[in-house]
Amino acid sequence: MQAVSGNINDNDGFKNIIKHHISSLKAAQKCQCFIADTALYTAETIQSLDEQK
Repeated sequence: MQAVSGNINDNDGFKNIIKHHISSLKAAQKCQCFIADTALYTAETIQSLDEQK
């Protein structure tokens, strides 16, 4: 994982972080849940998470 700038837009930032790191997260820790603030909970992000299982 790589830290991102604190100046990014959370709505875009969370979507991109999840998209690019979900496979390594799952492989490393068998993650079944994510903890984030409300910026994670957009229809597009939820759809992306669902598509990536």
